[in-house]
Amino acid sequence: MLAGFEAGADDYITKPFEPQELKARVQTGARIAELQQQLVTTREQLRFQGLRDSLTHALNRLAFFEVYEREVARARRNGSSIALIMGGIELCQG
Repeated sequence: MLAGFEAGADDYITKPFEPQELKARVQTGARIAELQQQLVTTREQLRFQGLRDSLTHALNRLAFFEVYEREVARARRNGSSIALIMGGIELCQG
């Protein structure tokens, strides 16, 4: 049992088992899987929001530098040149 947990198991049941216990353990596993999926979804939503301006939804400086690092690495691998331009937009109320 310990080896199973050390290998990544979340639960363990032995034979013979009670049907109600098995059902409860399966429901618990399903709930954990659902919570994990919600966590992944929320993390992706926060990442998307963190890379965009809240008003315009345009990519922000953080997004630019992520793209910059990725493209510089690709250019180095390929032995090619790149050109990157970063601009800004200021909204004024009149």
